[in-house]
Amino acid sequence: MKKLKKTMALALAGALVVAMAVPAMAAPGDFTGTAETTITAKDVVAGDSVNYIQLVEWDATTSDWKLTTDGTSCGVSLANLVDGISEEEAGTIATNVTATGTAMTAGDPATTFTATVNPGLYYLKAIPATGNKDTLYNPAFVSADYYDGGNEISFGSTYEDSTVVKKSTVPFDKEVNSTSDTFKDVKPGDTVPFKVTTTIPAFGSSFTNPKFSVTDVLSTGLELEGNVSVQYGENTVTASNADVTITPNSDKSGYTVEFSKGYLTGLNGATPNVEITYSAKVTTAGENNVTYMDNKATLTFSNTPSTNVSKDDITRHYTFAIDGSLLGQTGKEGSELIKTGTDANGNILTENKKTYHGTEVSALNGATFKLVGTGALEGVEKTAQSDGNGRINFDGLDAGTYKLTEESAPAGFVKDTREFTVTITPTYSTDPATPDLLVSYEITITAPASGNTPAYNGGATFNMTNDGGVTVTSSEESASNFINNTQGAELPSTGGMGTTIFYIIGIILVVGAGVVLVSRRKMRAQQ
Repeated sequence: MKKLKKTMALALAGALVVAMAVPAMAAPGDFTGTAETTITAKDVVAGDSVNYIQLVEWDATTSDWKLTTDGTSCGVSLANLVDGISEEEAGTIATNVTATGTAMTAGDPATTFTATVNPGLYYLKAIPATGNKDTLYNPAFVSADYYDGGNEISFGSTYEDSTVVKKSTVPFDKEVNSTSDTFKDVKPGDTVPFKVTTTIPAFGSSFTNPKFSVTDVLSTGLELEGNVSVQYGENTVTASNADVTITPNSDKSGYTVEFSKGYLTGLNGATPNVEITYSAKVTTAGENNVTYMDNKATLTFSNTPSTNVSKDDITRHYTFAIDGSLLGQTGKEGSELIKTGTDANGNILTENKKTYHGTEVSALNGATFKLVGTGALEGVEKTAQSDGNGRINFDGLDAGTYKLTEESAPAGFVKDTREFTVTITPTYSTDPATPDLLVSYEITITAPASGNTPAYNGGATFNMTNDGGVTVTSSEESASNFINNTQGAELPSTGGMGTTIFYIIGIILVVGAGVVLVSRRKMRAQQ
């Protein structure tokens, strides 16, 4: 009889089931409570950890179940614990039990954890690793029985009496809202469409004050244009309501979207997708060879009942310049397009000698150029004049092809009549960790032969250095392109008599000779 009672007690204890529904636990019996068994937690993100806290244990003195110290303070009675835990009761336990717990052992695969324990009811805390900003865990519960293999719980399952899952993934992505690949490089006046997507996780009742918000910060050179639209579940709004607050920055530098506590706690396990769409206008050209715009959106959400975590995503856009400052670095300026001058014999003038990339030239001031976009850049037109160093600065340029012409040469020089083709060709990173990151770009300038002037084909390449894959911090230029003006025969008078007076005298003499000749013929005719 004694052996039968012990067997029945073991069988009843083994009836403790996994997850949130824990039926009546074993009746009093002869069991001493010293036997050990195992509990297992599955479907945990690799790298995360799981701790366990015992809430109910076997009392060998009374041959009955009793609350542990942590179980006594959990806020749920022993009768309810052994009769099955609801999702609301799970929230109460998670709120009241503050103990860290004992670490379970990671197994193979690394998504499974085990612990050798005494019989009872255990509260499992899955803890996201510091680098895991994608996962939220609700509490889970498992009972320990005496059968080979023990009991296990999956964090991928739901509570038995609700649709709340024990684990939720929280994706987050910011991207250009277009299938076109033309928004990596932009120019002032362009409008860039953006889209931010994410999913609200299943905040169980243990999350008494959940947070879920998106903050988007536009870099200098971009500003909001129009409304921010938020689609969540079946709803789409462009203004704040009871569910969500939409707050554009007063200076149009970004916005914040935040969901209310009431909405988040009332989802009852639903995990609606969220899509935020808006447009931003490129406003400034910048003076740098590369004006970079790293636009960062940040999602902040509760990943445990007591902590929040933030994750970012970035889009990158660039405008280019010719002969601009190299990324704003003091004392460093681009020299891709240099206006030079020589005398009529092709000799370098001595007035303003400069050396660019090992080549000595005479920088020419005051030549005027026009740059006109072609193809997709049709309508873009800019003018610039060479400075005292021969540099010709055009800023706020999109990548693509332009036509460059010299409109006027400095006094005393013959302008170059050729039409130059200027092409800006960027190369972007293909590494998924640094999407759209500018690696290098090239400015090439070509022109056909004209008279005695040979065809021209030159280029300058910039290799970029980036800080942590986020911002461009330096660039190295490889060459300069020299466009020359030559002192010409149509030089203005420099103070002498010049040739005009001789032309006038010659004309008068010719006319006079003609008059004399005609007069003589008339006189002969009269004789």
